[in-house]
Amino acid sequence: MLCLVPQPTAWSPPHRTHERPRRSPRCSLAAASPRDFAFRRLTPERPELPVLLFLPGIDGTGSAGATQWPRLASSFEVHALSFAPADRSSFGDVLSGCEAFLGDTAAGRGTLLVGESTGAVAALGLAYRAPNAVDGLCLVNPATGYAGSALSTLAPLLTRLPRGVYRAAPYAVTPLFGKRDWFRSIVGEDATTGPPPLLPSPAAVLSASGALADALPAEALAWRLEEHLRKGSAAVNGRLAAGGRAPASSTLLLAGGRDLVLASPAETSRLQQRLPGSVRKLLPSAGHACLDDARSLNLRLELAQSGVLSAGMRRLFSPLFYTVRADGALERGVLGLALPAAGSPVLFVELLRERDRLLRPMVFPPLLASESPLAPLPYPLPGTAATFERFGATKALARGECVLLFPGGAREVFKRKGEQYRLFWGEDADFVPFSGLGGDESFSLALDSDELLSAPLVGDFFRQRVGTLPSFVPGDVFVPPLGALTPQRHYFLFGAPVDLTGVEPSDRETCASVYDEVRAAVVGGVARLKREVRERDGFRDNFKRTAWEAVYDAQAPGPEL
Repeated sequence: MLCLVPQPTAWSPPHRTHERPRRSPRCSLAAASPRDFAFRRLTPERPELPVLLFLPGIDGTGSAGATQWPRLASSFEVHALSFAPADRSSFGDVLSGCEAFLGDTAAGRGTLLVGESTGAVAALGLAYRAPNAVDGLCLVNPATGYAGSALSTLAPLLTRLPRGVYRAAPYAVTPLFGKRDWFRSIVGEDATTGPPPLLPSPAAVLSASGALADALPAEALAWRLEEHLRKGSAAVNGRLAAGGRAPASSTLLLAGGRDLVLASPAETSRLQQRLPGSVRKLLPSAGHACLDDARSLNLRLELAQSGVLSAGMRRLFSPLFYTVRADGALERGVLGLALPAAGSPVLFVELLRERDRLLRPMVFPPLLASESPLAPLPYPLPGTAATFERFGATKALARGECVLLFPGGAREVFKRKGEQYRLFWGEDADFVPFSGLGGDESFSLALDSDELLSAPLVGDFFRQRVGTLPSFVPGDVFVPPLGALTPQRHYFLFGAPVDLTGVEPSDRETCASVYDEVRAAVVGGVARLKREVRERDGFRDNFKRTAWEAVYDAQAPGPEL
């Protein structure tokens, strides 16, 4: 896109910048084609998390998406590629540099590429070039259809304008990108402090147009149109036409319904046919610059809905799923699970993709509040309310849908030291025949919830904020512990379904008996996973497993049962 320059935003933290050395042997080029690009880290350093690499549009600043990255900081370490105006790298140079960066930064961690417009072309090219290094793709208004668009005729004309006219041209062009407040980030205004003015001042217009022209001089625009866009899209379309397997395990295609720059709705439909397993989402009110339009796009929500968000996490935790067969033996996967016919309600955990069952979560109401109970601390994670509002699961069981339920609440999630795999269910009857192993070992506690509540400086704050929250589980405390993520392989077991047909809800004795049966099944399932699966798993060790998966580009196998 053309409407952003590398000005600091209000959100950008002063983290260390990761730049590729200009004269590194892996990045050396002839003087006729100097590389002048870098990779900036936009969120706190989290080496235990997957890496999200943002590839920008033709402006090359990497400044787009400032409202999106904070929402994703809990799931990814976010980096952005940025080009200097003097950069003259070819499309292949860009792919080589990105591949080297991922090799240095994201090895064994999992990688999600988010490409916008021209950056989406580079993201696809990189995924085809280094499929073992890329787990997921998110292509936003991709410019892969540039050759057949009106833009391919009009854009080169801009580079031939007289310098004075070219410096004024951005003001006439940028409204096409769909943001009426496009100039705010360019002139250094804080876009989070309030609504934008209906019309920019003349001074703001002149400042914005000049800044845009400085960030993308006519010579740089001409180079990128030819090398990155025309040649890059031709190379990528050649790979797409060849068919074959998808270049990434998960791909999300996002199209702005009001994109006046590219025919994004039609192009994403074409790409969906070419990329097996990809998910397409049309954003009706979004324009071309939708990453900067938080009203039209919640990127974390869209990634979660499409399954792309979990791609990096699956690489990190490499989960294995098992089912208890009718004869009591364990079976890999969930295909052997005896679910009722479609339309019958099921109380379950996990998204059953293999069984084409969509899961609906039921959520603790305070998590949907406009302000977090622990504000200004980032819990719940940014975007939680929007995510759960999208599901609308209040009456899901009545509609015959599958529903996720954690009977232990926050007390079971926020365990104290020494409480690995203890259940904290209430006395009322809920039914969840499902067991998981690996989660408690994946988080090393420094301070648990009780210790934080007892701490002299922060204890009063936590007690005041959570003291009035309702709870259905004895001892429930809505204070997340403090610690570090230590990823371990996860194992999940679906127990034998409990048929409640004929169970009278008013019969408390029968309900209590079934409840005890389900609880015992969950505890027994954890024990079976430890004894029959994890202790026999040759890839239980995180280093050995990630090394094997990096070499073979597949999930490390589980033990023979």
